[in-house]
Amino acid sequence: MSIFSYRMTMLLLFVKFSFALEGTFFESHGANLSENENFHYLVIPGITGKGGEHIVDSKIINPFSEDHVKRISTPTEPWPFNFSSTADFGQKGCQEPLITAIKDHFKNYPKTKINIHASSQGTATTLNTLARLAEEDKGKNESDKIIPKIGAIILESAMISGNSAIYHTVTNTFRFGFIPYGKIIGALPYSRMLISNLSKSTFPNYSPNGLQTIDILSKIPTSIPIIIIHSKKDLILPYDGAIGIYKKLKDLGNENVYLLSSDRKLHIDLLINIVQKSEIGDPYLIINNEVDRNIYYINEIFKKHNLPYHPKILETKNPLLQNLSLKDVQPDFTMDHYEKYERLESQIRQIQPYINASLSNLIPLAMFFFAKIFYG
Repeated sequence: MSIFSYRMTMLLLFVKFSFALEGTFFESHGANLSENENFHYLVIPGITGKGGEHIVDSKIINPFSEDHVKRISTPTEPWPFNFSSTADFGQKGCQEPLITAIKDHFKNYPKTKINIHASSQGTATTLNTLARLAEEDKGKNESDKIIPKIGAIILESAMISGNSAIYHTVTNTFRFGFIPYGKIIGALPYSRMLISNLSKSTFPNYSPNGLQTIDILSKIPTSIPIIIIHSKKDLILPYDGAIGIYKKLKDLGNENVYLLSSDRKLHIDLLINIVQKSEIGDPYLIINNEVDRNIYYINEIFKKHNLPYHPKILETKNPLLQNLSLKDVQPDFTMDHYEKYERLESQIRQIQPYINASLSNLIPLAMFFFAKIFYG
């Protein structure tokens, strides 16, 4: 890094610090902590094992203590030394650790409530788990039900399906030098089915025609406030997939679903100001009102639903944040993005049996030719 770039970075840090002293940025404040003791928080990371590390110090949540925040370990990607992964993009393998954690929590703390923050793959895991728990609650006594004990859900970078995640990642990030071969593959006929099936070499537990988040949205209880935050420039998960989840939940009667957007080219960590590398390689500090605006919205939503929040954040003197309305994060969309992905998933399931048959015939055929060539 050049001396000039270093000085510019330090200058920007100084400006941010100066603003904080003047009350332009959020300060650290506790808020009615004695009333928050019965609220616990579960953090569900993404497939890299990251996501949600900063939800406390960024003032996204206001826990009673560090012991009230628990991070759940779910299957991750095969990095750095393994060649395959147990991750399944929110299917059964990812759900089991979360279901176990939730049930164990209420066994130990039956009179508490939980809020959940999930990132990327964790969002699919969370929604699929909610659908399962809602089914299990049927026929139970009210005191034994789990869904009423869930306060709110924050979905950071929401996954509408594993297939869309794989396709979007490959077509946007796979490059060889200056050659975007991911986009070239994505332009081929039946590329969505091809890419999803090829991914099984890395994710053998994942089923392209198995359970997807898009399948269970009708089973998500409409009583739970759900906050979705997603970058419009996300290269891993499609933004219109997040819109599809939001619109479908809203159409199903959830009046407490919210969509917060970001204009930064990030996948997770959308709620913190961080230092990144610019397109020319020099570091620069992201200082804007987008992060503060979205944290303000989240605290406003928590206040509306009688959940722990930071009062001082809602008392900010920043003029850009004083006239915000929750109506702005409950937009109406004319285009039905949900139907788009529902159609794509249907196409994958229709052709999947033929792919399976082709692969099952290809393996013995390859073995035959191998034997023929090497053994005569």
